[in-house]
Amino acid sequence: MPERILDIIVENSNQRLDAILYDNAEYRKIGREIDRGFQKLEKEKLTGKQNRALDRLLSAYNAENACCCRLLYRQGFKDCMTLLKEIGAA
Repeated sequence: MPERILDIIVENSNQRLDAILYDNAEYRKIGREIDRGFQKLEKEKLTGKQNRALDRLLSAYNAENACCCRLLYRQGFKDCMTLLKEIGAA
């Protein structure tokens, strides 16, 4: 599979992956745990400076996770193509 086609597939995978995630019970459970954590944190009455620092940290963490997911998704496609070639199906 040419690299350009793989780039297009990876970049346009968000909608399909979102549907898969939101239909997954484990993913939803983790989301509820995160919500509870934020509710507890809100009760702590952080200062504006602390809130901004936490927001920057969480944003960086989310960006890192999104990058990791894209890289793993891309690698999964590459692995699939390698397997298909090895078994003579591609």
